[in-house]
Amino acid sequence: MPQNPMIRALVIFLIGLLVLLMGAAAYLYFAPAPQVNQASFDSSGSGATSSVGTDYSLLNEQGQRVYRSDFEGLYRLYYFGYTFCPDVCPTNLIVMGQAMSLLEKSDPAKAAKIQPLFITIDPARDTPEVLANYLPNFHPRLIGLTGSQAEIDAVAKGFKVFAKKVDERGEGDYLMDHTSAFLLMSPEGAFIRLFAHGTQPQEMAEALAAIVKD
Repeated sequence: MPQNPMIRALVIFLIGLLVLLMGAAAYLYFAPAPQVNQASFDSSGSGATSSVGTDYSLLNEQGQRVYRSDFEGLYRLYYFGYTFCPDVCPTNLIVMGQAMSLLEKSDPAKAAKIQPLFITIDPARDTPEVLANYLPNFHPRLIGLTGSQAEIDAVAKGFKVFAKKVDERGEGDYLMDHTSAFLLMSPEGAFIRLFAHGTQPQEMAEALAAIVKD
């Protein structure tokens, strides 16, 4: 430890600041995300018709109108989140992207039958342009969808996804509390299963490989 009192105080301050920042980072990373129960989604897991899911008309990253029917014939892996999310959303999108990449390496034919989709729950900030800049960081085939608040509210309700603005700090700065699970839908549009927050990429890839039919 330096003998000069001012230098010693500065060193102690910097060490304390580093510990504080590491603690804050650990809290954000390990803080529990909103939990969701498989039982709350009325499906046997067999892909039978259930009340989860709804038709929609939203905008993709190019500002083009996209419909649920555009993805018929494909398994759809949905994640509802927002680009300003500081921790949970990027972590889960990394998992989704890595799981898709793992499946593309092990079974590219099955991977091609899955369409990963990100639907924002924060359309006021997540414009098509914002999605276009954000989503390529996670997987090249990940499609982002946005729309009006009424459109997003209807889709979230249809997919039984919770979303609520919290911690408003003024000047358009706020966080969103939301369901943090992935929803897997069949090529016919029926709910198959969810993947909870904390699912690992290898676990997701293996489950997808087991579900997707040759």
